[in-house]
Amino acid sequence: MVFLDCRAGKRRERRRREAEQRLRDDEERRLREEKARRDADEQLARAARKGDEAAMARLLAEGASPDAKDWRGYPAAVLAARGGHCRAVTLLADAGADLGVRSPKGHAALAVASMWSHEAVVETLLSRGAETPRKRDNAWPEWPSSPAPDISPAVSPVSELSFDVKAAP
Repeated sequence: MVFLDCRAGKRRERRRREAEQRLRDDEERRLREEKARRDADEQLARAARKGDEAAMARLLAEGASPDAKDWRGYPAAVLAARGGHCRAVTLLADAGADLGVRSPKGHAALAVASMWSHEAVVETLLSRGAETPRKRDNAWPEWPSSPAPDISPAVSPVSELSFDVKAAP
C-alpha cells in the first residue's frame, strides 16, 4: 500500500509541475504577443508622425491598431495631424481610427491640425466625421473667462466700499 501511495504522490507532483510549466509558457507567450503588438503600435505612431504611408499601410495590414499611441501617449491621428500628413490621416480614418481621440494634453486631432494651420488636414478630418470641439472642451487652448454675469465690469463690490479715515481706531 505504501508503495502505491508513493507512486500516486509522484504522479500528482509531476502533473502539478506540468500544469505550472504550461501556465508559465502561456504567460510568456502572452507577454511576447503583447510586446509585439505594442511595438507595432509604436512603429505605426512613428510612421504617422513622419507621414510614412507605406509603413503605415504595412503595419495596419499586419494588425496594428489604428488608435496606436507612441511611448508618450500621443495617438497616431494626433501625430499625423500635427505633421500635416493628410494622406496619413486618411489612411488611419479608413482603418477605423477614432478621430476624436485626445493627446495627453487633451487636444483633439482637429484642434492640433488647426493650431498648426494644416488646412488640408482640417478639411480631411471634418469630412471624415471628426467632431468640432465645444468652447469649454479641453481640445482648444484655455482662454480667459469672462466675469461672472451678475457682476457688471463698471461696478464691482470693491468699488462700492467706502472708507472713513477718521473713523479708524
